Parts: sequence; structure tokens; C-alpha cells
Amino acid sequence: MSGGGDGGVARLHELVAGQLAEGERLRAAEATYRALVESFTDLRTRHDVSGRITWASDGAGAVLGCSPQELAGMAPADLLHPEDAAPFASGLAAARRGGEVVTVTYRVRHREGRWLWFSSALHPDGPAGEVLAATKDVTPSVRTQYGQGALHRVAAALVREVGEEELFALCALEVARLLDADTTLLARYQPEGALVLACRGEPAIEPGQVLPGTGGGAIDEVRRTAAPARVDHRDLPAGAPLRTPPGMDLHAVDAAVPVFVRGGVWGALMAATREGSPPPEAELWMARIAEMLGLGIAAAAQRTQLRAQATSDPLTGLANHRTFHERLHAEAARSRRSGASLALVLLDIDRFKSVNDLHGHQCGDEVLRTIAAVLAEDARTTDLAARLGGEEFALLLSDSGDDGALAVAERLRAAIAATRVQGPGRVTASFGVASLGPDGDPDELVRAADRALYAAKGAGRDRCVLHDADLELLMPAPVDDTGHEVVPVRALRALARSAEGDAGLGPGHGERVANLAAALATAIGWGSREVMRLHDAALVHDVPRELVAEVLAGEQLDWVRHHAARWDGGGRAAPAAPHGEAIPEGARIIAIADAWDGFRTAREGARPASTADTLRRVRRRSGRHHWPAGVEALARLVEVGALPRTAIPARSATHSM
Repeated sequence: MSGGGDGGVARLHELVAGQLAEGERLRAAEATYRALVESFTDLRTRHDVSGRITWASDGAGAVLGCSPQELAGMAPADLLHPEDAAPFASGLAAARRGGEVVTVTYRVRHREGRWLWFSSALHPDGPAGEVLAATKDVTPSVRTQYGQGALHRVAAALVREVGEEELFALCALEVARLLDADTTLLARYQPEGALVLACRGEPAIEPGQVLPGTGGGAIDEVRRTAAPARVDHRDLPAGAPLRTPPGMDLHAVDAAVPVFVRGGVWGALMAATREGSPPPEAELWMARIAEMLGLGIAAAAQRTQLRAQATSDPLTGLANHRTFHERLHAEAARSRRSGASLALVLLDIDRFKSVNDLHGHQCGDEVLRTIAAVLAEDARTTDLAARLGGEEFALLLSDSGDDGALAVAERLRAAIAATRVQGPGRVTASFGVASLGPDGDPDELVRAADRALYAAKGAGRDRCVLHDADLELLMPAPVDDTGHEVVPVRALRALARSAEGDAGLGPGHGERVANLAAALATAIGWGSREVMRLHDAALVHDVPRELVAEVLAGEQLDWVRHHAARWDGGGRAAPAAPHGEAIPEGARIIAIADAWDGFRTAREGARPASTADTLRRVRRRSGRHHWPAGVEALARLVEVGALPRTAIPARSATHSM
């Protein structure tokens, strides 16, 4: 009995010793596990069923700036970003319910006020429903990922050529989200301060408000140094000007970077916080966004400049010949649809050639600018003032009839006569006025106003003449410089259409060639009357010569007869055909316009050539078939987008231009 009892006691001691050893092994394993976890995590916390922290590791001080004891008892709402508290609570509930690890990513405010991004693996920990969170600070990787996305979105907006307001708002939004800033704004520097163009967050500063130019804030510091700046508002004097705008006194720290446009400081991009500071890398990310913003602003300015060059006269700033005719046809179409009236005033400076001859071309240019200023000042926002070429101007008056247009012309005539210009002193102008006829033909409107202008010149100049039926009866038929009677444009169009079927280029070929020839002549510097005469000649360039001789004469007839002559004198031209500089300039222009339309027009079953391909083919013929200077003028029209709409290939109009 005693031996058996001793054996039982020994067995018991073995079991106890084994359990003690196992416990020690488990404690060692737990220590190893905790050390391993801590090597891969920045912070560990335990949460009760309500989500409150019941325990925190020593990493709290390094990560959040507070001790584990300070974290104990805090609820998620005390630490987490308002947008992230609910997703975190859902993660805790999922970990308790499923008994598996759940990963959540969220933002937590550091003790200094800045936001950090955390990623936590949530483990169920015990029967009481507690959850252990193993947390890693992933702020750098999250911010890098979002920053790359922000740059991509800004770049995509630049490619789409969005408007400036949309671009400004997008940059402010992306910076606010990237840096978790309370307020972000974009401002442009002006003499009196910084004009706010976009603002995001709270407190918001309305676009259009001007921030004062002094006060030592980050925006003012950027302007002074052209370098990134960070300023603690709490260090500014209470009366500092920067605190004047509503809401600025609520900011704790702001960081700003310059926006450079074409090498100069254009403005600043700023991020501000109400508590703490923006993250250390804030300036780096803002600078990258600001760089793209500066490129977008410069590109938008260049596009605006090119559009202005394509649509306005460089000397006077008024609309150019092309823009006038596009607007004329659009207004005529609107008038036909709505029944609204439309009137045109043409004016020509009297004896302008003598101004250039006696006082020089610089004085002549000043006269043109002066007349343009008078027109621009008088024109309504719905009117269009244009310089058609040389000394001829036009004023297109929407919703105006004969009486109203004549009153406008008389007012302009008196204003010009009363204006003094250095050199000639007093200049005058003659005016022709007409309104759109019942057929709504815009070309006939121009011809009617031109007939009235011709009558004003013939009646002694410095006067206004209104076109009407009596004027047609009293005046002889218009003639060109050779005395040949000018044929109405409707008759020319009918002739052109009759020849288009034989040419094989389809309907509208003559009109397209005429429009492009007129645009080329305008770009080269022809006056408006010569451009109109070239347009008429180009309209019938494919009509048989014996018929052309019935409707054209003199220079116009030579333009049509010689438009097939090659620049180098080669080809099938007649032995006596001119070549090089001997070819009339009008014929050279028609030849280029004719070749362009022939290349860009789609033959049956073929796709139309693109603008780039068509220009390439015409350029290959430069110096052989075509006048080199004229081909380069065509290339400039393509470059600035000033081709007539009828000259743009259908495919190119939607994909290339």
C-alpha cells in the first residue's frame, strides 16, 4: 500500500512539474509572439464590446504622442476621423461575430492635431467579447497612393482641357483630401493682395475675396521668397492683417507653395489646419500639384491667344474677316428661323491712301486703331464690329432694321469726324447700310451694303446711304476695275453647280474652294473688296472657259484661266502659260485651294483624308505645282485653327481638330 501510494505521489509531482514547464513554455512563446507582433506593428490596443480602449502598448507615445494610460477609456469617436468611426465599429463587430481576423484602414488624430492613417488587424480576444487590434501606421504609403491618384486626376483634367474654374476647384479638392487639411485654397497674386480663386473645407473663403498682401502668413511669405513656406498663425500678432478675413483666425498652421506660370510666380496653393500642422511632406505633394496647375494655366493662356489670333485682327483687336463671315451666316440663319431683323453697316475711311502717302504707314495704322476704338465703344454686346481688310470695317447689328441701323451709322460718322488724329488731324468715313432681304441671303446683304457704300463715296464721301430699291434704279450696275459688270453671286453659284458634276468632286466643290481662297487671301493681306472678287472667281474656276468669259473679265478672268499653271512651269500647261511670279496671285491662291479640296474630298467608297494628311500632300507639291508662300499661309491657317469649316475634312473635324 505504501509503495503504491508513493508511486501515486510521484506521478502527481510529475504531472505538476509538466504543467509548470508547459506554462513556462507558453509564457515564453507568448513573449516571443508579442515581440514578433511588436516588430511588425506600431501599436496594440484591446477594445471592449463598446469599442473603448481597455489597454494599449507602449507604442502609443511614439505613434500618437500620448501614454497608454491616457488612451485607456477612450472611445473610437475620441480619436478617429468622423468619416471613419462607423467603419471601425463595424470591423470590431465583425471580428467578434465571425471569430476571424478583420482588417480595417482608418484615420486617427495625433495629439498634435495632424491626421494619421492606420491599418489594424482585429483579433477576437476572449469570451468577454474583447478585440485585440494590431495596428500599423500606413500614412506614408496611403498618402503616396492617393497622391499618385490625385496627380493622375489633375493630369486627366488638363488633357480634357477643362475650364479654369473647374481646374482650380479640382486642385483645391485634391489637396484637401490628400493632406486631410481643414482648408485649402488657391490664390492669384495681384497688386492689392492675393485673389482667392478656389477654396475647399471649413472655414471656407469665398472665391473673389482678396487676402491682404501683408501680415506674414504663408501666402505672403511665398510671394516674398518664391519658395514653399509654413507659418504658425498662433505666433502672429493679434492685429495682423492676415487674421482679418473671416475664418483665417481659426487656422493654427498653414503651408503654401508657389504656382509658377512661364517662369514667374503666378499665385500660391495653400493647406491649413485648425489643430496641429499639415504633414511634413505637405509641401512636396502640393508643389507637384502646383507644377501641373501652372502648366495647365500656361496651356490655357496659349489656347486663348491662338483663338484670339485666329478670330481677331492683330492691329485693331476687332473681329477679322473670317469671324465676320461666320457670324454673318449664323445671324442670317437665326433671322430666317425667328423672323428677327438683321442689318449691316459697312464703312470705308475716306482718302486713306493719301494718309499713308503723306504721313506714313505708322500714322495710317494709328488711324485704323482710332476708327476701331470708335466702333468698339459704340457696339452693343450683341453686335459684331470687324475689320474686313485695308481701311474697310463692318458692324453687324442683330435685331435692327433700316432706321435703327442708319441711326447707328450716322452716330458713328459724326463721332469719327469729330475725332482728331495726330498727322492728318481730321478723318472721315463713308457708310453703306442695308438690312437682310426676304430671301435671307447673307452674301446679298453684304453686296447691298457695299452698293450703298459705293453710292456714299460717289455722293461726296463723309455720309451715310441706306440701300433700297430706288438706289438700285438710280445707280448703274456695279462694275469691276475694268468696267465689266459684276454678275450677282446667285448666278455664279448656279454656274458652279452646273460644272461640279463633270469635275467629279461632288456638290459644293466651287463653294469650298471659294471660301478657302478667300481665307488665304485675307491671311496674305488682301483687302476685303479684292477678297470678294477672288471669292467670286474661285466659285466658277471649274466652269468652261467660254462660259467664264461671259460672266468675268479682266483680272478675275485671268485668275481663273491661269489657276492650273504650275509654279515650276512644268506639266501640261500651254507653252505660253505663265509660271513662277508671272502667275497672277489670285490664280496661285485658287490653285492651292483647289488642290486642298481635291485631296480632302472623299471619293466614292473612300474615307476623307485628315487635315494633317491633306496639308502634307499640298506641302509636297510646294515649289513645283504651287506658290511656296501661299502654301505656308495655308499651313498657318491650319496651325491656328482658322480654316473655313467647309475646308475641314469630315473625319478631321471630329478627331483631329
